[in-house]
Amino acid sequence: MFGRRVEKLTSILDVAKAMIAERDLDALLRIIVDEAAAVVDADRCSLFLVDRERGFLWSKVAQGMGWGEEIRVPMGKGIAGHVAATGEVINLADAYEDERFNRGVDLETGYRTRALLCVPMRNTRGELVGVLQALNSKTTGRFTEEDTELLLVLGGQAAGAVENALLHDEIHRLFEGF
Repeated sequence: MFGRRVEKLTSILDVAKAMIAERDLDALLRIIVDEAAAVVDADRCSLFLVDRERGFLWSKVAQGMGWGEEIRVPMGKGIAGHVAATGEVINLADAYEDERFNRGVDLETGYRTRALLCVPMRNTRGELVGVLQALNSKTTGRFTEEDTELLLVLGGQAAGAVENALLHDEIHRLFEGF
């Protein structure tokens, strides 16, 4: 058990290095969701970024969804919206037992969400940048406290990398006109 935890933490460090180097937001988001799924042995992961001006979360990268399909969730709605609004971690053994869970995505896609783990992504200043959501543990049927800790660590690393990529995009757009 200890060896597996060390492997997962080493993996998070490796991906943190890769995230720091990646400036393309789309590529970065793919790296983050792929690594998040691997670290917690999830069937699928999604990453939602906060749009404070409009009051919603958005995601272009959700495993199992088509590339470029954007998901928008109002702040405070659904599991991801609740995590974004409150900063709480939500770990559910059966998502369908929680009234906040939006069954509509499962109905649209034919996917069946069972276990769900959703954590806030905070930058070094403690500000919310987004949320990471893992679906259906492949090993235990539910997500553990260790999974929660690991996803929070990865989310913290990811928050800084996402902010850097967004800033890089903004600077690039600013200088395109010159």
